[in-house]
Amino acid sequence: DTRENCCNARNHLRQIFLDSDCEYLFHLEQDVIPRKDIIEELIQWKKLVVGGWYYINQGFNTKRACIFKGFVPIEGPFDQKGKMMALQPYKFDLMAKERLFKCYLGSLGVILIHRDLFEKHKIKFWWDKMLTWHDDTSFFHDLDVRGIDFFIDTDLLCPHFQSSWAIDKFWNKLDIRKVEQPLIQTEVK
Repeated sequence: DTRENCCNARNHLRQIFLDSDCEYLFHLEQDVIPRKDIIEELIQWKKLVVGGWYYINQGFNTKRACIFKGFVPIEGPFDQKGKMMALQPYKFDLMAKERLFKCYLGSLGVILIHRDLFEKHKIKFWWDKMLTWHDDTSFFHDLDVRGIDFFIDTDLLCPHFQSSWAIDKFWNKLDIRKVEQPLIQTEVK
């Protein structure tokens, strides 16, 4: 299961980070392309958890921001409290009002995590086969349960290439002579 593999990989990287003397862990997924100064931009906020953001595709022509403000009741099957709950995406007019925006749930695609989150708050990555979500949803759920705020910098909207057709389209249009910083590939051993 890819969810299990992602979770195990993140916990492996978490342990490598904790064995180091670094203050922050910057997590970037391979299909998200940030600005070259994103780490400096995120560090300036001095938060336990802060990230950039991006759109995710839902179908062929539908996109939504990969951040949510919380759960809202909807019609349908009931949860234990008598209501079915769904994640509610943010409206862009709310995001435009402030640069540092508090969120309920986001993505681990482009995020900066302070060491204290792992050491003092004992946050780990986890998932459950009985649930439909990935370990990033569990991560943000744990933050919420512990009363830890998660923020995004609304200026840090990143291109997100979710499928091979989008990546091919990007690379076919890329003029490598105009790239300011070379693209670097590293291998994790």
